[in-house]
Amino acid sequence: MLNQCFCAIVIVFLLAIPTVSFAEDPEKPEPGYRLGDWLLTGSLTAAGTYTTFMDWQAGGTDTAAGALQTEFAALFAKDRIQWKNTVKIEYGVSKVKDESARKASDLLSLESNFDYRLFPKLAAYSRFKGITAMTAGYLYYADPVNAEFTDGRDPETGEDRIHISDAFDPLQLEQGVGVSYPVFQNEGKTRFLNVRAGLGGRQLVAGYFYTEEDASDPDNIVFSPVDEYADIGLEAGFDLAFFIREGINLTSNAMGFYGFGDEFWKVNWDTVFTLQATKHISLSLTASMLYDELVFDDPQWKTATLLTLSYRLF
Repeated sequence: MLNQCFCAIVIVFLLAIPTVSFAEDPEKPEPGYRLGDWLLTGSLTAAGTYTTFMDWQAGGTDTAAGALQTEFAALFAKDRIQWKNTVKIEYGVSKVKDESARKASDLLSLESNFDYRLFPKLAAYSRFKGITAMTAGYLYYADPVNAEFTDGRDPETGEDRIHISDAFDPLQLEQGVGVSYPVFQNEGKTRFLNVRAGLGGRQLVAGYFYTEEDASDPDNIVFSPVDEYADIGLEAGFDLAFFIREGINLTSNAMGFYGFGDEFWKVNWDTVFTLQATKHISLSLTASMLYDELVFDDPQWKTATLLTLSYRLF
């Protein structure tokens, strides 16, 4: 499974090569608000769908879904120093027919990256990242799950869901120090690829957080508590960004980690492809992958296609 993860990352590189070779360098105005040597940016994005059916012979189910995302960033750039801090909040819900509303997405992310340029093509970095969910998590029963749960509810409790995590649980923390190298970067920094490598730390702070022990048998799902861990090891990754042409953007970043103590792999990979129709309307294709051997044996994937309405706050 780990090899498949890295193969997917390589595919992004291969797709990017012709774009880098033939696209012209665009000129983009600087967004955000200047406060001394700091550049502040903020955005608010909303997406939603609502579908109903009445005597529709092809079939269908009434559905409603919505998501809200906000992101703030503060960038300090002066002389040899570049320091970027980012806060990202995302929450979404979905509702199918008469079922209760269910959480579709939930994310709180804090990230800080500090770079000090040692040489024109080499920089030292230190970084921190924290990721968690803001509300409790549930696994909802299917309909039917098995002979006992024919209506999609637990016959003993009447609940249609299993409580698997509390709010802000688990909390994933990352730290790293090392060197970064810009493989390529255009003058306007709208297209670049940076690679990083160094020493890292990983911690998982978990209270009430459970994961499926055997997801292959839906009639006998077993949950087990996730153990907390803290480890140090080696990390390596990349940051990739393309302004392909007006209204078309691609960003991708990944970070892999190997822990010395528990001898485990952890990989995070996020990719966003955006088609900007107007100043405030865009279509986004996103893919996220998390692989953590100490939590779950297989990679965890999340993909989404969103038609969004966005507004730049500053």
